Amino acid sequence: MLEIKLPTGSWRYDDQDSLGPPGGFGAVFRGQGARGELVAIKRLQSAFQNREMRIADFLLGHSLAHVIPILDAGFDASARTNFIVMPIATTSLQQRIASAPVNEIDALEILTAIASGLDEIGDIIHRDLKPGNVLLHDEVWKLADLGLARFAEAATSQNTMRDALTPPYAAPEQWRGERPAKATDVYAFGCIMYALLQGAPPFGGPESSDFSHQHQFVAPPGLKASSHLKRLAASCLAKAPELRPSIGSLRKQLDTARLAANQGGVQQLASAAAAIVERESIKEEERLQIQREKKRREILAAQAIQVLDELHQDLETMILRDAPNAQSEPNRYDSKIKKLILGDAKLEFGVLFPFIESNSIPPQTGKCAGSGAWDILAGGYISAETGGLPSFGRSANLWFGRLLDSDDYRWWEVSYLYPDHWRNDNSVSLIKPEPFHIESLNSLGTIFLVAEDPLPITTEFVDEFLQRWIGRIAQLAGVGWLEHTRLPKKSFERRKVSEKFKLDKP
Repeated sequence: MLEIKLPTGSWRYDDQDSLGPPGGFGAVFRGQGARGELVAIKRLQSAFQNREMRIADFLLGHSLAHVIPILDAGFDASARTNFIVMPIATTSLQQRIASAPVNEIDALEILTAIASGLDEIGDIIHRDLKPGNVLLHDEVWKLADLGLARFAEAATSQNTMRDALTPPYAAPEQWRGERPAKATDVYAFGCIMYALLQGAPPFGGPESSDFSHQHQFVAPPGLKASSHLKRLAASCLAKAPELRPSIGSLRKQLDTARLAANQGGVQQLASAAAAIVERESIKEEERLQIQREKKRREILAAQAIQVLDELHQDLETMILRDAPNAQSEPNRYDSKIKKLILGDAKLEFGVLFPFIESNSIPPQTGKCAGSGAWDILAGGYISAETGGLPSFGRSANLWFGRLLDSDDYRWWEVSYLYPDHWRNDNSVSLIKPEPFHIESLNSLGTIFLVAEDPLPITTEFVDEFLQRWIGRIAQLAGVGWLEHTRLPKKSFERRKVSEKFKLDKP
């Protein structure tokens, strides 16, 4: 037996007799006090000893009915580390659940004790509330192991001890690395409700990434319980912390559940209220999912526009370098649109759609249509034409998005024809399809025909893109027209396209 000396006395423990597996913040051993009383002695060994000692000092000065008491805590000079001494508990809630799910009457008693403990610790946030940290001591269920806890006013970085969370009970904000609040414990409380009544928490992972997705985006399964508990569980498991009940409200709702009359009218009203809470919870999860998806698309679109701007800059630099008499003119209406003049020819390019919130542009319809599943996030255009009458040239829309069944987002060059220029005999067409706008599509129902297979503009095809358009303005400036090109060259089909269009993932 090893002896340690702490502020209130001497204690002995057997470092070969551990109570449970060691955790990241220390190991717990069976020990004895000076009068032979059995105790649990926790030997701290983490970088967060000061945090746990501060919590221990707080609990030493308070007698809390639903929190495992601290008998002694401090630094032992011989062991050169801190220890916390606690009474030995009878069992843990995790052990109780492992035998069988708890009936609703017993569950309400246990849940009330946990809520009382959360209320008693006041501004302390547990941060690792789970069945293993709820212990039966003196026939009362009590909170234990506040090693991860912090005071609500304490400043902590977003990532502090993030990896120490328990996946089945961790709140959405913990997975995002945000600062926890009392609402974080309320979410874990909701998970415990499932574990008590159904034998397992609402989400089963199994991998950490699975838990992260489930807690942040997936609606919990329906709880098999009375309407009062179903309603309470749904509100506790709201994805947004501000929608969860306070600890005070939690206790009142548990009291209501215990006292609720099991009568028809009251039960029907409670069922209706539970259904409303469940529907509101699903709507909130959908709103958050849409919000995060929009943010993801905005970030992707912003990065894509930056790439397109750099591509346009390369194009402008190459033309001005090789044709010193070319002139660059800004668009007086839109600084994003650039124009290069070379003799009677002009090359124009720019950004039309910095961000497309939803797929409101049908990229291809009509006789040349292919897949209708394009997902477009941003768009620009490019055109090369002569300034005289009639005007000759070519233009194309530049779309950043996902085509076909590929999961890859990339830039594409897409040429269109208007339906009134379509010829069944596939005759030569030099029509320039103007870059179109979302508003005209939605209001006029315009149909656009894909003139040829979309051309990729990823890294390996950038040189082809630059040379293609440099060649077009050079030919227009030199001879005033482009070589005859039959448009459309071929129909664009979803599952039968040219070999060049069948790209490997970059």
